Amino acid sequence: MKKIRLYKTMALNIDDEVQNIKVYYDTLEFIDGFASFGYMINDNEVMCTVFDKNLNAVVPCRISSVEDLSTYTNVFKNGIGLYQEGDHIYVIDLNNTKFEGTKPINYVNRINAYLPVDSKRVIAVNEEFYLYNVSDNKRLSQDFSYMELKENELIWYLVFGINDNEKRYLYTTGTMFKNGKLKNNVLIDDIKAWYSDEDLKDVENIRTLSLKNYLDLRKKEKWETLQ
Repeated sequence: MKKIRLYKTMALNIDDEVQNIKVYYDTLEFIDGFASFGYMINDNEVMCTVFDKNLNAVVPCRISSVEDLSTYTNVFKNGIGLYQEGDHIYVIDLNNTKFEGTKPINYVNRINAYLPVDSKRVIAVNEEFYLYNVSDNKRLSQDFSYMELKENELIWYLVFGINDNEKRYLYTTGTMFKNGKLKNNVLIDDIKAWYSDEDLKDVENIRTLSLKNYLDLRKKEKWETLQ
């Protein structure tokens, strides 16, 4: 028996010409009832939207270049989406979306950029970087100079200027659990250090400790060399 595939036909107005496309349910990857969708119009353009489980578009259908894809909306747990419009990324509740044209008017939060972590979390970017639970609209960490996900490990960096015979930058780096708790082992440039949970509670405290420990160790090394 031939398998029946569920689909919905969408009429798209592209360059003043109506094109009918079939959206097949089994090609979509749903997260809590919503799925991102992209349709190649031609070699250079793609149309993007988000569908609910009834294949209704819940965000405006928008077209951008293949290289840009700024119209793509990522879907996260709890029916939350990250929707780009202009210079901002909007956190929107896909169960309750309202738009003026293509701009959301009842968004939950707004950030400048992000790096995906998993189906709940991202590394959010405003002036600095922090771990953010998109699904619960909850900040999970303080601000860091930079953060990245490398080999499924969250890495944070603090960068600040020092005067150690010459003006330069000192890097303190470490890793983080996905709940935002910092792991106790850190690196101050290439120096291994261990900070207590209390030491790690405040970013400014980490900076102060790192600078003090670095300069103290360098003085000790210089003294030992002179001996």
